Amino acid sequence: MFSRRTAWVTEPDPLAARGDDCLDLTISNPTAVGFTYPDEFYRRLTDERSARYTPDPFGHPEARAAVATYYAARAPTITVDPATIGLTASTSEAYSHLLALLCDPGDVVLVPQPGYPLLRVLAELAHATLVPYPLLYDGTWSIDLDGLADVLHRTPRVRAVVVVAPNNPTGNYLRPHELAALDVLLAPRDIALLVDEVFYDYPLTDVPRPTPSITPAPASPSCSRVCRRSRPSPN
Repeated sequence: MFSRRTAWVTEPDPLAARGDDCLDLTISNPTAVGFTYPDEFYRRLTDERSARYTPDPFGHPEARAAVATYYAARAPTITVDPATIGLTASTSEAYSHLLALLCDPGDVVLVPQPGYPLLRVLAELAHATLVPYPLLYDGTWSIDLDGLADVLHRTPRVRAVVVVAPNNPTGNYLRPHELAALDVLLAPRDIALLVDEVFYDYPLTDVPRPTPSITPAPASPSCSRVCRRSRPSPN
């Protein structure tokens, strides 16, 4: 009775059979991993303003302003207008909106390989096709720009290219020359660059972390960058 796009493999993962001796890194619920919070945190949850429901389709203005402040702290020379920020409830929702906005059924989104398996499921729900582009490893990970250019040349219906900073599972951030090269590759075909920065603040090593969200976009309006990150850290 269900559509073919939901016909995923649902058998338990072999690792699940190992029980308590397996560390589950997929848990994303903060209430399930032993975090503790100060009393002030809970008091703020009872703010009297919560008694009034005044929704905003792009997110609460104060929350959007907080995201803009976060970016200002990362790059004091860059001004981010809260009006250009939209908030979603989750990673999956953000990707779903972007895929629906950019892709007709059968359109292509390029994703890094190795990369995050969740994107395949989200693309199937959006009737979009995922095509991998290669990464290089020479002691550190980086985008194979020649390989990406070849994939772009061979794939006519590309609507977006996904980059993740840091990428999962390789941990690499975009480098300045990679960002400049991406702008050159994507602008002529009006291809959007989707930048996932949800774990930007948690590098594996002390490395430079330039990303499109704090780098001026090219003068050409043909290359669109859409950046996504988690809520600002309370610290």
